[in-house]
Amino acid sequence: LWDLWRIMGRSQPPWPFYGVYAAGQMLHDPAILACLGGAVLLALLLFWRLWRNHTARFWVQRGLLHLPIAGPFLRNVMLGRFCRLLAILLIRRVPLNAALCLVRDSMTFLPAHEAVARIAGQVDSGSAFPDALAASRFFPSTLAGFARGAELHGELPQSLARLADMYEQSAEVHGVRLRLAIYVTTVLFIGLWVALIMLS
Repeated sequence: LWDLWRIMGRSQPPWPFYGVYAAGQMLHDPAILACLGGAVLLALLLFWRLWRNHTARFWVQRGLLHLPIAGPFLRNVMLGRFCRLLAILLIRRVPLNAALCLVRDSMTFLPAHEAVARIAGQVDSGSAFPDALAASRFFPSTLAGFARGAELHGELPQSLARLADMYEQSAEVHGVRLRLAIYVTTVLFIGLWVALIMLS
């Protein structure tokens, strides 16, 4: 490739060549390799320590909800799981307070877990279930209005089951988009990396 570059009349190699050449020279130095290995190990230990911290994990997972495609996918998955589990428990005639506590314990996604725990606490203190939903930032306002109308007609479990179907279908659509975005991003990254190596 360097010979072809000189045949084309270029006296200096392209700029990616210098970066790749410098990286190759650095990787031959044992001290630099040891420093890089130590930095990677330290980063992994720091990530593990932060991930075990409840507050750090909460903010990381909350940040995922604001991503363009992954955010709606995660939110719809959590909403579908909430409605599905609560509908099953209410159909089995489990009291609402106990059902909310069981749903809360089944939520491993911390923003959803905190939201359900807050709703369960408000219901325990005497608030109506739709009002507790409306006060939560995690759940959409349409869910609170839907729950209020379902309670008036005495069809809360059946309505939650229908909502679960809707959220699960929406999550499936967003899941297809997410897989496509990951595939396209991976192909572009590999293509750019191959192009960088060829230009070097």
